[in-house]
Parts: sequence; C-alpha cells; structure tokens
Amino acid sequence: MVASGVTHQYTSRALIRGEQAVSPFEIETFLQEALLKVRTPGWLDDTGFASGAFWYLGSLAAADHEVRYLSAWHGMMALVRRFFQRGEGKGEDGRAPAELILALRDARGYDFILDEHPAVWEEMSQDFLVRHPRDRLFTVRHGYIYALKLQLVLVMTLLDLAGTSDFARRESLLRRIRR
Repeated sequence: MVASGVTHQYTSRALIRGEQAVSPFEIETFLQEALLKVRTPGWLDDTGFASGAFWYLGSLAAADHEVRYLSAWHGMMALVRRFFQRGEGKGEDGRAPAELILALRDARGYDFILDEHPAVWEEMSQDFLVRHPRDRLFTVRHGYIYALKLQLVLVMTLLDLAGTSDFARRESLLRRIRR
C-alpha cells in the first residue's frame, strides 16, 4: 500500500482534517504499548484483531463511501463475532448484528458506541448489500457520514483491543462520533 501511495494519500487528508487517532508525536508511545499485546502468541487471531485491521485498512483505501462503509462493517462484525466465539459474550444465536454490537459495547465499556448507531449501521448494511439503489433509505451524504463514524468506532475498538485505551478514549474522536 505504501508503494502504491494509497496510505500516503489518506495520511495527508487525515492530517489536514485532524482525523488521526494517534498523532505523529505519540506514535512511539503507541507502538511501545501496542507491540507488547500484538506480539502475544495467538492474540491477533483469537481476538479478531487481524481481520478487523485488514477490513479497516480496506475501508481507508476505498474510493467509494459504500465500499468504505462495507469494509468497516465487515471489520466491526469480525471483532464482534470473535468476541462471542471466545465465550466473552453470551447468546449470539439469532441476535441481530445491532444487538451483538451493543452487547460488545456493554461488556467492554465502549461508551463511544452510542445507542442509536448499531441500528443505523445494520440498516445501512441492508441498503448497500441487499436493496436496489432506487429503494435505499439513506442519502449519499448520510452514507458518507455514517461510514466515517463506523470507521472511527472500528479504529477506536482496535486501539482499545491493542491495550492503548488512552488513545481510543480521546475526546476529540468521541466528539466526531457524537456529531
């Protein structure tokens, strides 16, 4: 990705708009904390971190907001499903994705996931995966906004899983999700 310039382009836009979760001045501290967790044998696969990070990076590289959203949705669902597979959550069978996200939020204390977001995200997944374009409920603008919010929630969840909750609970990011 670095060779093709995709990461560089996103980083430039992120710095201009102030969207980075970890500033360049904090990167050393972030890497020191995160590497201890990530290097634990089996941790990446057991927590779903590798899948979630893969889909998150895919969402950053996508040019279209629908693809960005769906990539972030798959990343979030990978983390949620792995949470239930590991036995941390109870009663996955037959529950809607929105309910599963709320269960993860309550179990982990992710106050950056607001009550109304999971239902909207689930409805958007139906818009982009199932419905014909003329039958969609969300405008392009709302699709873009909710894709960005889901990306932020996904990266904050990944940061928290990596043991760097001080970055994941940053007030500047929380404000962007609440707006």
